[in-house]
Amino acid sequence: MRPGRRRRAPDGARVALVMAHGKMAGAERILLELLTDTAPAGVVVCAPQASALAGEVEAIGHRVWDFSLPKLAEVGSAAGYARCLTGALGRLAALVRDEPVGVLHAFVANTVKAVAPVAAVTGIPALVSVHEMTDAAAIGGLRSRLQRWPATLTMAKITAVSQAVADRLVAAGYPADRVVVVHNGIARRAPRTPAAAARRQLGLPAEGLVIGVVGRLTRWKGQDVALEAFARFAQRHPDLPAHLAVAGGPFEASDVAYEQRLRQQAGRPPLAGRVHLLGHRQDAELVYDALDVVLVPSVEADPFPTVVLEAGLAGRPVVASALGGAGEAVVDGWTGLVTDPTADAFAGALERMVDPAWRARAGAVATVHVQRHFSRHRFAADLHRLWGDLGVPVGAGAQQTSDR
Repeated sequence: MRPGRRRRAPDGARVALVMAHGKMAGAERILLELLTDTAPAGVVVCAPQASALAGEVEAIGHRVWDFSLPKLAEVGSAAGYARCLTGALGRLAALVRDEPVGVLHAFVANTVKAVAPVAAVTGIPALVSVHEMTDAAAIGGLRSRLQRWPATLTMAKITAVSQAVADRLVAAGYPADRVVVVHNGIARRAPRTPAAAARRQLGLPAEGLVIGVVGRLTRWKGQDVALEAFARFAQRHPDLPAHLAVAGGPFEASDVAYEQRLRQQAGRPPLAGRVHLLGHRQDAELVYDALDVVLVPSVEADPFPTVVLEAGLAGRPVVASALGGAGEAVVDGWTGLVTDPTADAFAGALERMVDPAWRARAGAVATVHVQRHFSRHRFAADLHRLWGDLGVPVGAGAQQTSDR
């Protein structure tokens, strides 16, 4: 069924948000931001019941329908994967029949393979949110086509997390008239902690310039570039008490070896004793509060790094890679700096960050910028509007909080 031929949503229908797995990664955290500002009666989340994501969803008052998608690597054979996928499709179709569902929302791109056929069979309008780079250059030609074809045939709207993602979707053949940019939005969960207290809790030096990198430890996030840039910066300023904090852990098994290489790199001069590997942290806001500067050194196109928004709400300027969508949230020269993803470029950008007055001004402007343009309320309202256009009006929840 093509997107223009849809049945009318029944009274009391809700939006079914479909997730592939229950691990807590970037898209899952953004989903929680959306749900916090969404009335529980209007949505349900399809995700593995026994998962970290399900627990978080239920903790903020929303319902979870047990659903998951198989992974070829875990199933072991193409035939077995096909059987498991067929079973998952039947499960999703049964779920949307049990209660009135008026919109199917594939909240991450790889759930299109389940949402598209169910939408085609049931006539339920559907949309997909693309948080990733999904063209052939990023994920391979075959996988890219397998996402694009069903999305083009069935999705009424395709939301892109940044203009950078939208441009690559259109270039890959997605219909430009259905691609719309919806930037993520977030809010602070806790008041700011004074920097001295935050550093004390994290075991970081009380004095001096503390630069940080926050996020999953994986090659394309560029933590190795940050370490090399900091080494060059430290050599230029031997008398400046400067330190680098790295917060994050490996997400996939393939990331573990990268983490080990980072530890080895951090243990060699001139980094030894100046680099603090904090591991995975649940209290990311505390980490930002302890820092003076935040680096986003992605060496591949980062669709729209939430780190930039989190740093802004903490009043911290960023130095961000020019690849991907980071530059859409950084006002270069005002809320931070956008530069090439090389150690030399990042080391050069850190020279501006030595000035505490410049950092304070940039951090203050960053906070206002994020609150104004990337608030959780604005983000949720944008998606509520799209759901309403597809026939299911959903209002804001009672848990709205300030983005301060």
